[in-house]
Amino acid sequence: MKDLKTKEHVYIKPECELCDQTIHTDEWTVALLGHDDGLGPSYLTNQFRFPESQDVVGMTDELTLCQRLQCKICETAHPSVTIHANCYRVFQQSYRREDAMDAIWVASAWKSPWRHRPAQRKPRLDLTDMTLVSIGGPVAEAIGIPGLALLPSEVLQMVRFYSLRSGSSESLKT
Repeated sequence: MKDLKTKEHVYIKPECELCDQTIHTDEWTVALLGHDDGLGPSYLTNQFRFPESQDVVGMTDELTLCQRLQCKICETAHPSVTIHANCYRVFQQSYRREDAMDAIWVASAWKSPWRHRPAQRKPRLDLTDMTLVSIGGPVAEAIGIPGLALLPSEVLQMVRFYSLRSGSSESLKT
């Protein structure tokens, strides 16, 4: 891995591959690099602050961090996943097995096998937003989705988020 570290270009995405939320400028982040075949992890960077611009190339652990979508050097680099440092820490604390890095790799890298996929806007869950805690059975029946009443609050917030974007949110107001 020494040769890889000294010359490697690492593509970083502005979204956490564990929590699926946006990684904002200056948030503490880590990158997990995979083996060339993409089947497993090989190296975890030290934490770094996520760069501001998509054209900025930063350095950490003698690695070049790059978030340019069309970078020719990144196209031939080892696969990588970008993770909030706190998400990584929480995962490590709760998943107390030796193969934790492998589990993170499978959960992160394998869900989007395209190396340079543009970031998609994800719903940001507001755990303090209590405007949509639940939907009662009669309301769910009335809008033709009876299973909606069985969903947890977090999923209802996601449904609401996507409904607001599609313009059909009237039925999800409380």
